[in-house]
Amino acid sequence: MIAAAATLAGAAVVALATLVQLWFAPFVAGLALGGLAAMRGLPARTAALSAAAATLAGWAAPLIARSIGGEPVVAAAGVTAALAGLPPHGWIIVVVTLVVAVGQGLLGVWLSCSIGALFRPSAR
Repeated sequence: MIAAAATLAGAAVVALATLVQLWFAPFVAGLALGGLAAMRGLPARTAALSAAAATLAGWAAPLIARSIGGEPVVAAAGVTAALAGLPPHGWIIVVVTLVVAVGQGLLGVWLSCSIGALFRPSAR
């Protein structure tokens, strides 16, 4: 239950931060979700799944909203792909963007779970 609420809150925070150009928001959300998992004694797997879902939804929501609003998101991504030497298909850059968001979130979870393990008493 706590993981679902944290995932929804993380997705909302990432989406709002994306609207104000805070590109590192998925990493911060991953740090928060990993820290929450470490404090509550949840498995790191739960934090990783929550962070992946939150960052994917958080970055996809503004892209979808802008596309529905009439902004040429996929066309701009197609130009970016062509400038990068890739085939000029916008969906390639959109997918890469979402993969980068998930990667940032997972790195945040990894870092916070690793730091949390340093301070957790060992079971001997």
